[in-house]
Amino acid sequence: MTSLSIPSPREAIFDALTQCREQTLKLFTAIDTDIFCQQSHPDFSPMGWHLGHIAFTEAYWILEQLAGHKPLFTEYHKLFAADGLPKEERQNLPKLKVIKEYLEIIRNKTLTYLETAPVDQQKRLWWWLLQHESQHCETITFVLQMHQLQRNKMCWQNCQFQAQQDSSLLNDMLLVKAGEFTIGNNGIEAQDNERPAHKIYLDNYWIDSYPVTCQQYQEFMMAGGYKNQKYWSDEGWQWLEKNPTISQPLYWQDSSQFAHHPVCGVSYYEAEAYANFVGKRLPTEPEWEKASLVNNCTKITSASSHLKQGEQGMQREQRCIKLCDVNDLGQVFPIRGQARPSGQTPRRQQSQTPVPSSRRQSLQRGEPPQRAAYPSFFILASKKLYLSF
Repeated sequence: MTSLSIPSPREAIFDALTQCREQTLKLFTAIDTDIFCQQSHPDFSPMGWHLGHIAFTEAYWILEQLAGHKPLFTEYHKLFAADGLPKEERQNLPKLKVIKEYLEIIRNKTLTYLETAPVDQQKRLWWWLLQHESQHCETITFVLQMHQLQRNKMCWQNCQFQAQQDSSLLNDMLLVKAGEFTIGNNGIEAQDNERPAHKIYLDNYWIDSYPVTCQQYQEFMMAGGYKNQKYWSDEGWQWLEKNPTISQPLYWQDSSQFAHHPVCGVSYYEAEAYANFVGKRLPTEPEWEKASLVNNCTKITSASSHLKQGEQGMQREQRCIKLCDVNDLGQVFPIRGQARPSGQTPRRQQSQTPVPSSRRQSLQRGEPPQRAAYPSFFILASKKLYLSF
């Protein structure tokens, strides 16, 4: 019988740091100077700033606060600190090669300190650092995609898609059965806003099996959804009146090629209006989290969305459904049951880095109505049909 070697906390941190950094640098393969330095949207810093900020944060918390070193690269403090410069002033950056050297110098010193650091007393900060870098990698991915969209160079545009299958699958909904479940996280890697783990109770509810597609959202557009106040909340209508040129999602591709892609580039207000249009609503954060947790898959029953016929006889075999195909750069391909790029697997490729809770949250009332940051959405139904964006 072969014994399994369990890595020590120090070894686990070293391995995680190494894997995370590999994924970070992979995002900058073949990046041109313009994309590296330019903002893609007023709400986002340039990709290159995030790379330098990762090094700055590691140096501050590990080398200065834990190891007691004097500040390094003081010329970068104002540029790469989170509160140093407004986002629009973060575009005058050193070259990629220079920032990579900055990263490497800081990382080498960090790993040297890790060899003797009292990690048992510090491990929460070490794992927080990994979460921090992972979160910035997600933001870098958003920024990169926005640049590609603006240049009309999304990678999937040159893909060959399989023949379309039964679009009736788009109307499938899942029943999430009533009961308690644990929300939050007490793990060492958990952020403050994920703590503490606690149980909450939810009644039965239905949620769409698949994200809302461009074709479905276009029905809302064609029906005059952007001109009909009855679909919009008071806040949403005020937002629309202040932005009279908005009549479609940001970066909308008016092409049948994207019909079965999850719609993206919508604000909370747009998602809410679409939900009202189809007689459903957006999920709350607990509803979305319960539906998305693997541990709840056996409690989810596939069903038709025609709930007017009643729930009897509509339950099918219990199963866990992956909602859409996403590659490791965050690009969303056509949903399963529809066209998919040849050779793509129907499962989500798992990232090697921790996934922060901020991207698991559903769109909540009160969040800023930024249009560039929102990926695909889902809608729900309990007594009233709910939508999933």
